[in-house]
Amino acid sequence: AIILFGIVEGSIRKKASIKDTRSTSFMRPPAPSFADHQRQKQPSFMELRRSDAKADSWERAHIAKIRKRYEKMTLEILAWENEKKLREKHQMERKKGELELRKSRNWKHYQSKVARIDEIGGGARAQVEAKRKKEESIVKNKANQMRSTGKVAPVINCFCF
Repeated sequence: AIILFGIVEGSIRKKASIKDTRSTSFMRPPAPSFADHQRQKQPSFMELRRSDAKADSWERAHIAKIRKRYEKMTLEILAWENEKKLREKHQMERKKGELELRKSRNWKHYQSKVARIDEIGGGARAQVEAKRKKEESIVKNKANQMRSTGKVAPVINCFCF
């Protein structure tokens, strides 16, 4: 066997023929024939089946990895959504509670205002009623005096307060 660049030539290349006069250290392998070339390009049916099976198993494995990764991402997104929704729900409930408290306070405030208005209105009505009774009594007294004396009371327009 001839050694060429650290490779045993007998195991890879055909042995150099005895008639070859060139130096064996610079020897090239013989050029492949067309039939050899055709045999190399067309693998056998079994080789095709094995390579298809390998490709199929590789494809299935990688698709499974991709699906698992994206399923994990989908679950993370779903968890994020649920966390945000829960946080917003708690915030809405808190605001709803605050709103109910404000509503209750506003209702009490409204009731106290209405009570105060009723009280003031009642006092004003009482004063007006008292003033009306006083003026009516004055008119009745004057009418009684006119009846007793027979004289009509003079009308005096005085703008003195």
